[in-house]
Amino acid sequence: MNTLKQTPRIATIDIFRALTMLLMIFVNDFYSVRELPHWLHHAALGEDMLGLSDIVFPAFLFVMGISIPIAIENRFRKGDNIFSILKHIALRTIALWLMGLFMVNYEYLGGENAVIERWQYSILMGVAFFLIFNIYPKAIDWKRWLYIGLRVVGIVILIVLYLNYTSYDGKPFATRWWGILGIIGWVYLVCALFYLTTRQSMIGSIGVWLIFVGSSILLTQGVVPYYITDYLPVGWGTHDAFTMSGVCVSLVITKYLGKISTARFIAIFITLGVVMFGLGLLAHQMWIVSKLGSTPTWLFYCLAMFFPAFALLYWICDVKGYTSWAKIIAPAGVATLTCYIIPYFFYIPYPEWLPDGSLGLIKCAIFSLLCIQIVGLLGRIGIKLKI
Repeated sequence: MNTLKQTPRIATIDIFRALTMLLMIFVNDFYSVRELPHWLHHAALGEDMLGLSDIVFPAFLFVMGISIPIAIENRFRKGDNIFSILKHIALRTIALWLMGLFMVNYEYLGGENAVIERWQYSILMGVAFFLIFNIYPKAIDWKRWLYIGLRVVGIVILIVLYLNYTSYDGKPFATRWWGILGIIGWVYLVCALFYLTTRQSMIGSIGVWLIFVGSSILLTQGVVPYYITDYLPVGWGTHDAFTMSGVCVSLVITKYLGKISTARFIAIFITLGVVMFGLGLLAHQMWIVSKLGSTPTWLFYCLAMFFPAFALLYWICDVKGYTSWAKIIAPAGVATLTCYIIPYFFYIPYPEWLPDGSLGLIKCAIFSLLCIQIVGLLGRIGIKLKI
């Protein structure tokens, strides 16, 4: 099978990813602010609402899907065979699972028997991730052993955290749920493997998307027995559909960008947004909008925003060339994992005098931009995480 042609480099992908990471840090910092409008938060379990916080994670899954075909086809072009690509997918998935589990256990740390405080755990965990997953320069002299030693130190730190862990409910380190990065790892694994089976086929990718939508419906309806769903990653089907939507976007870019008029290219995504909104209205007659419930309604309404948003960004950034406004958040678009880890160095007990309400939102916005600028500074001195 021939590989896809070189995907045209468009600024929209990196900027979409950067905006998503900016929002992710922003909403994750809401825990430090009181008196915020309800619509900014996640909807509660069983609540029929789509809050701002409920949109960010699926947006990341969506843009990850756009990147999967590009990354895999680039590996084929460089000469990688299917076995080396499968190895890369497996190692990347395991790394995401590992980080996700340590992060989710951070949320439950505490209690009278805890030997380490949450802010200490958070910082040490972040240090370990940087030591293990940093992109070290290639070296054949003593520096090579130094870099290996740094990775070993990172692994030792994680082992120490694991052995000294105690949750506030008295339980040891455990798989309570996979955490955001863990879920991303599951979705990446499933969608990357499916992409390897379909490759150039738009029909094949749409078929896989329909399978995931069907899975989302079956799980939401409770058709699948609990003894099966209990062993499935949270949101299986719905989360994967977000990412396969991005895969389809990537194929549209490869197959049609430059071959049809800009207006028609943009119209494809506008039309998809309208279709998803219509499906959302239909689904809303049967299921609530719920991120925690991973309902099809949540899927369709989010996609109804993502497709037109991608089209708007493409028109602004790639057609009109207005990209200078995004320079301040650019590091988040190319060093995504680094950007996700950095806030954990600042999850310390906040003083009571910090502002709430609107002023608190400004604080969250400043914190988000500060984290991204730190990522940029680290990148300039050669510190960047990659799996």
